[in-house]
Amino acid sequence: MAALRGPSHLHHLFVAADRHRRGIGERLWRHARAAALARGPVEAFTVVATEFGLPFSRRQGFRPDGPIEEVFGRRHQRLRLEES
Repeated sequence: MAALRGPSHLHHLFVAADRHRRGIGERLWRHARAAALARGPVEAFTVVATEFGLPFSRRQGFRPDGPIEEVFGRRHQRLRLEES
């Protein structure tokens, strides 16, 4: 499941644990990104990734856009993917 908030913020991207490492997350992201770009120009995509999601987000090209912060006992980092 993938959901954007607004035109360019990746709000959710989840894949069932028994389906990890099969390319499903990457396909979901590519579809969400393509749908957003079809609606109009996007300067950059953003996401707030948990420590668990950081490796995936970085593989998709997202880069840090702020420090790692702890909220409710979980570490998160804001990331950004510039569109050219």
